[in-house]
Amino acid sequence: LYHGHIQAVKCLAWSPDSRYIASGGDDQTVQIWSVATGELLTTYSAHTSWVRSVSWSPVGASIASASDQTIHVWTWES
Repeated sequence: LYHGHIQAVKCLAWSPDSRYIASGGDDQTVQIWSVATGELLTTYSAHTSWVRSVSWSPVGASIASASDQTIHVWTWES
């Protein structure tokens, strides 16, 4: 079990190396999790509405997230 979002999770995406999961939800955040430990590693919060989708870049260096009217690209360093 992963505990971090304070509202419903709407989307998930595995990193290309399968070591991390990005999740987005009704709480307007994108959260990055370690698959091995279940630890919440970071939270990105710039959306003003619930996060509809998340996707990793092919090499896992960034994450794109989409909400109602915005798209954000986050730099990821493991």
